[in-house]
Amino acid sequence: MSHNLFCDTIPEKTGNAFIRLSHLESLRSDHNGYFARKGPTERRVVEPANIGGKPAGFQGPGSYRGANLLLDEVQQQAGQETRSLFGGSGLSVVKELLPPGAPRAEWWKQEMHWDGKAFMPWDFADFMADPAGPFARAEDGKPIGLDPAAFR
Repeated sequence: MSHNLFCDTIPEKTGNAFIRLSHLESLRSDHNGYFARKGPTERRVVEPANIGGKPAGFQGPGSYRGANLLLDEVQQQAGQETRSLFGGSGLSVVKELLPPGAPRAEWWKQEMHWDGKAFMPWDFADFMADPAGPFARAEDGKPIGLDPAAFR
């Protein structure tokens, strides 16, 4: 997985890692952008069920819950995501995400563009990163997220 733009979903889901997998050692991931409600010292990015061939979690209600790793832990333990970053996405559809626990009405208005009667119309370009923003290009020069050139 590379050059993906991972965006948080609803404010209540920040406890879930962006990526869930069976074995941490199988992760091949880099040059990604994380647009999250919490920063890299709080937001979990990878949830492996096993690390080093050993179970790394517990059986929760309904499913197994693996270890929840921060970006720096993934970098240290797996040697992956070394050139991935957290920050503002530069998407015109939503400039910033509200923090966890934000009132539902505020979330619907700011992030979903709901005025109480209808959603604001969006265009495909609204989901492309700003070419001058931090997620426009990864360290290797390739776009993070949707590549505008692929849609011309």
